[in-house]
Amino acid sequence: MKTTIIAIVLGAACLAGVARAQDRMPPIPADRLTAAQRKAIDEFKAARSAEISGPFIPLLRSPEVMSRARAMGDYLRFKSVLPPRLSEFAILLTARRWTQQYEWNAHRGLAAKGGLGAAVIMAVAVG
Repeated sequence: MKTTIIAIVLGAACLAGVARAQDRMPPIPADRLTAAQRKAIDEFKAARSAEISGPFIPLLRSPEVMSRARAMGDYLRFKSVLPPRLSEFAILLTARRWTQQYEWNAHRGLAAKGGLGAAVIMAVAVG
């Protein structure tokens, strides 16, 4: 009984820690954005045709860093000498190696569109 109670308390503490960790850098409310942050968001949307998400949400706290990180990612993905199939394969391998679910989910579909076979994507998924 005592072991069960300890396990429940530890489990609740772990879950509470996870919930707090996810809220450390939530999105900045629109009415609190600086002019530089708004500009960085506009540039992101123009470059990617998408809303900011994933690692760009906390990066927005430094709009210059966010813009430079986006530009570097754009360069590596879209101006690479590698064809999309190999570029996305490398991204998936890296995402799986470092257990980066955001990157995996963001690039799994892109890898398939780029020509990477479903069997290869599944093999990377399972390690």
